[in-house]
Amino acid sequence: MKALTFLEAKNKIENWCAYQERCHQEVQNKLMSFGLSIDEVDRLVAHLISNNYLNEQRYAQAVFSGKHRIKKWGRLKIEQFLKQKAVPDVIIQSAVNEVPREEYFSNLSNISKKYINIKGLSMDSFKDKTKLVKYLQQKGYTYQEITICFEDLSFR
Repeated sequence: MKALTFLEAKNKIENWCAYQERCHQEVQNKLMSFGLSIDEVDRLVAHLISNNYLNEQRYAQAVFSGKHRIKKWGRLKIEQFLKQKAVPDVIIQSAVNEVPREEYFSNLSNISKKYINIKGLSMDSFKDKTKLVKYLQQKGYTYQEITICFEDLSFR
């Protein structure tokens, strides 16, 4: 691929960032793929931040909202995803705290009921309860959150 000039890269990265929220790491990797120097990459990242094309807080909130509401992921899985994108822990925690507790547990309850119905599980069976717990943990929910959900659904 031919290296882009600074102005070409600037226009291209602005459009790319305007299309959807991006994290700093993604933007830096994309700019490096354009064949820019580290100094030019840093200048462009600073430009994107100052012109509000790039905002990690907004990115973390969008990711958490999307992964939770659409993919029904739990807090742990989303936190891990954001950490892989090199989003600072402070920003991750503020994004996590923005989802209302009722909505979070409502999602957990709904995917529990759906999994039980699809798999035909009996909550009287220890083996079936274990399957459900493992499934929910894979979705990123903590054991503590799962037990709270079970109490609310009267799974004892």
